[in-house]
Amino acid sequence: MTEAHPTPEPPSSPQSNLTSEDGQPFLNGQGTWIRMQNFWRMMTGSMSPSGQKQYWYDADKRYEDTHCKRCEESRDYLLRYSPVIRFMNDRIGELGGELNANNIRCMRCVKGGQGGGFDPHYGIRICANQMQSRKQTEDLLAHEMVHAYDHLRFKLDWEKDLRHAACTEVGQTGGCVSNY
Repeated sequence: MTEAHPTPEPPSSPQSNLTSEDGQPFLNGQGTWIRMQNFWRMMTGSMSPSGQKQYWYDADKRYEDTHCKRCEESRDYLLRYSPVIRFMNDRIGELGGELNANNIRCMRCVKGGQGGGFDPHYGIRICANQMQSRKQTEDLLAHEMVHAYDHLRFKLDWEKDLRHAACTEVGQTGGCVSNY
């Protein structure tokens, strides 16, 4: 089961405010012809920047259930069969942590390049609409599990000391955190 998180609507520009350098707007509607027109505008680079944002928002929203289902299937498979994910999960378990489908969540995220994240209160978030393959999901999950391990092993304080977050991001937690 996926959790719905509100995603802000991207700003839309009325057609009357467009100039020739802005490009063509995103066309609202779910009909096949309208989708084809929007797709063509994206492919040819003739859609305005605000139209491009709206295009990706619309696509992500339309395919949210499909993306999340695929992500959850990958997550469950990786937790069972991936050597690196099982290894990291075992190490996290030795420190008293537990990662499973209840705190590794797949959801749609706003475009922006981030594939997921770790939050010590929430768990691991996987941006389902950013994952293109099981291998990419495995890489992201392993990366976020390192943050979970570092959090448990080194008692990181993510909210009060940004150096802790910086240290775990560059993989220098052991030596880095103990220096502060």
